[in-house]
Amino acid sequence: MREVARPWILAAAAAVTLLAVAFAIATVATARRPSPAPAAAAIAARPVLAAPPARPFLMFISLVPDAAFKHVVIAPLAAPDGPRYVTPLQCDRV
Repeated sequence: MREVARPWILAAAAAVTLLAVAFAIATVATARRPSPAPAAAAIAARPVLAAPPARPFLMFISLVPDAAFKHVVIAPLAAPDGPRYVTPLQCDRV
């Protein structure tokens, strides 16, 4: 009887191990990830200039998730956080 029970014990151990591994994978896969900060609510709307600012100015790509996303933006060098001019140019890489 001892030789008959060995395959069943091995199968039961394998099944328990498989269930434990599946549970661990499911737990890791569904683990709560830190949610990113709400970008739209956290970013204040910046004023937009109707015309490009006088020189010197900064040119950069806007990464703000709004209508200016991926557009080339021009801001005065004296106030880079101030109002900016959004150009119609779009850029995927800089």
